[in-house]
Amino acid sequence: MDTLPKWFKSLCLRHRVDTVVLFGLSRPCHAAVIPVAKAMGIKVVVMEEGYFRPGFMTMELDGVNGNSKTLDRFECDPSPIKAPTPHPDVCKHHFFKTVVHAMRYYWAMAWHRRAFPNYVHHRETSVIWYARYWIKSWFTKWRRYKKDHALHQCLVKMGPPYFFVPLQHEGDSQITEHSGYENNQHFIEEVICSFAAHSNSGHVLLFKEHPMSRGGQLSQAWIERCALERGVDLRVMHVVEGHNPTLISQAQGVVVINSTMGLQAIQKHKPVKTMGQSLYDRPGVTFQGSLDEFWKTPTAPDPAVTDEFLSRLKRLTQVPCSVYANAHEPWPALSRL
Repeated sequence: MDTLPKWFKSLCLRHRVDTVVLFGLSRPCHAAVIPVAKAMGIKVVVMEEGYFRPGFMTMELDGVNGNSKTLDRFECDPSPIKAPTPHPDVCKHHFFKTVVHAMRYYWAMAWHRRAFPNYVHHRETSVIWYARYWIKSWFTKWRRYKKDHALHQCLVKMGPPYFFVPLQHEGDSQITEHSGYENNQHFIEEVICSFAAHSNSGHVLLFKEHPMSRGGQLSQAWIERCALERGVDLRVMHVVEGHNPTLISQAQGVVVINSTMGLQAIQKHKPVKTMGQSLYDRPGVTFQGSLDEFWKTPTAPDPAVTDEFLSRLKRLTQVPCSVYANAHEPWPALSRL
């Protein structure tokens, strides 16, 4: 890593590079070369999993997520005739294909480890670790499925109105790089403290784990502790399972750090409060007041502003394809990777 910037600069000079394309903005090796590229006047194109999932991939100049400047770089076309909004490239076997790709990827990394002894990955690389993690994940899903769905049905049919808080995956760069929080615990504590002090006594706060977090340490114990300390333990609930679009549709409002779940809520014209740096945190799209005010007056997005924003975001930043499972990818292609 110490010699990477110098090596990268010599590589760019030798090959007269004019554009660098990276998948991910915050990985250590990428963070080390991006300043070098910009100092040399080389364009940096950053790709990432789509803001709208599945079926899209994000591709932007200079950065994505909290570093996105695409919508600010282009003026809105005032003409009535505009480019069509792209349609997603959706595969009905998306999850299965993703699993196949991931398994082959980590097995290849483990098998060829000796050939690259100095390689540093941005995540855990042990195949055994992932096997244990996903076995625990599926066990948790099986154990919580009926209970969590029953709770949600009870809230919808008989319970009081609820605010929905979808948690992000612990350690995600959206938390560590694009928010003021060190982890989910700090975010949870702030949300519960505000809810306890300023929400209507008839409202409920519903937290949901990120699907990728099921195999790790769940946030339930911390949520229950914070709620008990603030005297709202009967009004704060936690689920692992649940249909996100339904949970969003039937909520009074949605609180996120900067998750793409916020975009899903905006598409459904639900009030959204973001607590981190977010490309969609804009007037007319998300709630611009404080979190304390949000519980009292969760203002819905302006339909005209929101529809225009979403259309421009898709047209300017989204490529219709899937990172792991394109709709027209032939099955034999998986065996040749």
